[in-house]
Amino acid sequence: MQRRRGFTLIELLVVVAIISILAAILFPVFAKAREKARQSACNMNLRQLSMGLMQYAQDYSDTLPNYYWAEGEAGNPWSATWFAAVYPYAKSIAVYECPTSPIKGHQTWDVWVWGPFADTLYTNNYGYNEIIGNWQGGLSLTRLSASTDTVLLADSSSSWIGGYWSLVWPDRAFLRRVAGARGGFACDCPPVVSSAIDWETYSLHTGGSNIAFADGHVKMVKATKVRTISGYGDLRYYENEW
Repeated sequence: MQRRRGFTLIELLVVVAIISILAAILFPVFAKAREKARQSACNMNLRQLSMGLMQYAQDYSDTLPNYYWAEGEAGNPWSATWFAAVYPYAKSIAVYECPTSPIKGHQTWDVWVWGPFADTLYTNNYGYNEIIGNWQGGLSLTRLSASTDTVLLADSSSSWIGGYWSLVWPDRAFLRRVAGARGGFACDCPPVVSSAIDWETYSLHTGGSNIAFADGHVKMVKATKVRTISGYGDLRYYENEW
């Protein structure tokens, strides 16, 4: 009988080299596919939350919920949180968490912590339009003449997107907490805008962020394009832009 010959060392090294090359080619493809799936899940979260806000508005005379500075403060007549307002319609704390975001937990005043939001697993990775949220008594949807372009919710490093009050135009038009939703940088209010920052590295989804608009649709916007019409962008966010 003829004796079977095993693989030589050179043949094994060739096979290993081929596998390594294939892995180098395929792993980025798999990573992009995985991130695309996470982006889609995030998109669905925002869609569900924004629809919850629309349902809230239908139940409260076409007004959106407040998110006042003194969130959850006892005795404050305008005290409210948008995530608590939308919860009866969302019915899950899971939809508040973007699967891509590295930010876990939620830092804010302790007094609002009740019910499902007292859960240590609760994470909120989405921000509410601060101008709408600070409209005492609730902003009427009829005020929004261009709802298809008006930012309602978005990927954000904070539970509200911000007003950037001390900045001047056009810098104030750049929604930094949305562009840098991944976090990892100092983002006090108001944050400092720096053109030297590579915003795409601080974004969540392949260089951009998911944004939910006041008409209910959700889309991904490149981090460098997260600007309002007052700063040569396409978005509407501030009262003078509605």
